[in-house]
Amino acid sequence: MSQTYEFHITVEGFDPAKKNEIQAEVESSWDFADWYEFQSKNGPAMRSSGTDQLAGQSDTEFAGELTAAIWKINGKFCKVTVNSTFLDNLPTDTYSFEEEEYKDFLDEQKKNNSEEAEPA
Repeated sequence: MSQTYEFHITVEGFDPAKKNEIQAEVESSWDFADWYEFQSKNGPAMRSSGTDQLAGQSDTEFAGELTAAIWKINGKFCKVTVNSTFLDNLPTDTYSFEEEEYKDFLDEQKKNNSEEAEPA
């Protein structure tokens, strides 16, 4: 069964000569696009995000495999952070207001209007 996730990936301290190859690998694994590049305390950094479906593996497995692929391309350690959000069952709240709340609203409006009309 496929599950929908949003992933955010940040890669820090990578070899700048490997940037395009790393981006291509990440994009081939997931629907990542629009890279943002910046300088971090670990050196050159870039981040991206994307939403897609995972089938047959967990988000933990996906993040581990993606990190391993980046390290293999980079040829040395670089910091990889992957944030995942499971989108199929997000927490939700429902608010329903009944006629009683409407009556309370009207009473409050009347009270406020009468207070405004009174001279100080």
